[in-house]
Amino acid sequence: MSDFMSPGRRIRHYRILRGMTQKALGIAAGFPPGTADIRIAQYESGARMPKHALLCTLAEALGVSPSALDIPRIKSREILNQLLLALEDEYGLTVTITKKTRGAFTMENQKKIKVVLLEPGKLARTAEIDASLAGMQKVVGGLIEPFYPFEEQVCIVCNEESKINGMRPNRSVKNDDGVMVDFIFGPAFICDCRGENLDSLSDEQIDRYGKMFRYPEHLARVNGTLLGIPYRPRPEQER
Repeated sequence: MSDFMSPGRRIRHYRILRGMTQKALGIAAGFPPGTADIRIAQYESGARMPKHALLCTLAEALGVSPSALDIPRIKSREILNQLLLALEDEYGLTVTITKKTRGAFTMENQKKIKVVLLEPGKLARTAEIDASLAGMQKVVGGLIEPFYPFEEQVCIVCNEESKINGMRPNRSVKNDDGVMVDFIFGPAFICDCRGENLDSLSDEQIDRYGKMFRYPEHLARVNGTLLGIPYRPRPEQER
């Protein structure tokens, strides 16, 4: 079994998409809080293999089918479907059946999602990005971390290690009262998160979030309070 199809890799994939920490998932699966993160880390690394009952519990906590976490030998159409979904998640492959191939599967790298792209020092812009995990990691420059600051099912996906890696300041995230609740470092994007996988924003959402996060910001301390100060990029940086 290739690595991206292993139960540990699939558990990690869906955990990240749900914005859950290893500890949160472990507690949801019934492990004691003191060892919950260690147990999940062991399963994700492949040091331990979850038994079927535990796999079902983890799948329920992640909101997916157990077969989405454990892809064995292909014995049925359902198993084949889960295999193709795994390939799509990891590599953005779209499977099509054509008369030319006489029923054979052909795979093309076509899966894209429309997002609002937020880059340090640049105006927010609409972009189509590769919907695979590898494609999203390329956009943010490392491991992805979804952040859910909005009431609707829309998330900001940023680099999980951006703050410790010294990435450039990007933009602040404010609550309904205009108070900064977090600050984004490094590149990020805003997308839909209603389903099992991250997806495209609607045209209305693209317009609304594009305006909300239009300008990049400097992080500054003013009278003892950290604030995001918007600024207009140099003309050659504008999109």
